[in-house]
Amino acid sequence: MAVTFKVEAMAAQCSPDSEKSKRMRTYNPDAYKAVPPSAPLTVSQLLRIKNLQAIYNASHATIRKRSKFGLLPKPDGYDISMGDKGKRGRPYWYSETIREHLEAMKAKDAEANQLRANGSPGP
Repeated sequence: MAVTFKVEAMAAQCSPDSEKSKRMRTYNPDAYKAVPPSAPLTVSQLLRIKNLQAIYNASHATIRKRSKFGLLPKPDGYDISMGDKGKRGRPYWYSETIREHLEAMKAKDAEANQLRANGSPGP
């Protein structure tokens, strides 16, 4: 059984001028790249997911999942959405929120290490 293709029709559909190719997004490797905050966390500033990636040394998807399941604080707000269908804008956190979360994590780790050092069974 032979398979034949209409090359002309496929070429017309995939041409760079077609509507479908204009709608397709291109891959940007820097889109989810971690970017450290521009100032220390003691300075009041807005932090984006890119900044949290650098602080927590985690991927974009991991930051979103941890926020969703309560392992990270919920975003303090969202930018105004530029699209329709009720989509939210990009999330942001205040540096104070993240600093408090990091201090709480540090205190929790210190408490766990103290219990381990005293010979208490771990959780």
